[in-house]
Amino acid sequence: MGKKNKRHDVDKSALSKEGQISDYLRDIVLSSLEFEKERGDSLNRYVDNLMVTITILSVAYLAPLDYISNIQGLEEVYGISTRQILFVYLILLGLLGCALVIAVSAIFLRSNIALASPSEQFDRYSTTYKEACDEGGQIRERDLLKSYCSSLNITYRAYLLKHNNMWKRLKISTGLTVLSLIMAFVFLSHLFLTLL
Repeated sequence: MGKKNKRHDVDKSALSKEGQISDYLRDIVLSSLEFEKERGDSLNRYVDNLMVTITILSVAYLAPLDYISNIQGLEEVYGISTRQILFVYLILLGLLGCALVIAVSAIFLRSNIALASPSEQFDRYSTTYKEACDEGGQIRERDLLKSYCSSLNITYRAYLLKHNNMWKRLKISTGLTVLSLIMAFVFLSHLFLTLL
């Protein structure tokens, strides 16, 4: 009898540890999914900030246009035609327009987030249960956790794909915005040096 009680105590201890490990792993799985959701929130804030920046730069670019076009003798004295100025502004605003469209398109990316259908969930659980029974044991928490993780994997992958695509578009949009800023600085520096 003593050996049976010791074995039973060992099994209880192992089950208790397995339960603790399963709880820990479940928390990690849910944290991973939560971190990816938070990444999406962060990318959405980045899009908002980028769109505000593009809007402010557009206004800043257009503000001196009236003043520059009204400078007397701009073409005769300084050799800068109105067409050249309009061409530069067209490029600057075109870059910002493309950046804005790409940033807005990042917002509307959809992720195909869905858990498996109820019947697929049941089949996955049934397979896990059958495998555990075929091995001569009972279904353990670890087996259930594996089934649970595989069902969340679809959702995680959908988030990951969406957020990676968002980040690619935001890098392009940011690059176009920075390029327009550099070109505006070069153009205005050249214009002011020419006017001096």
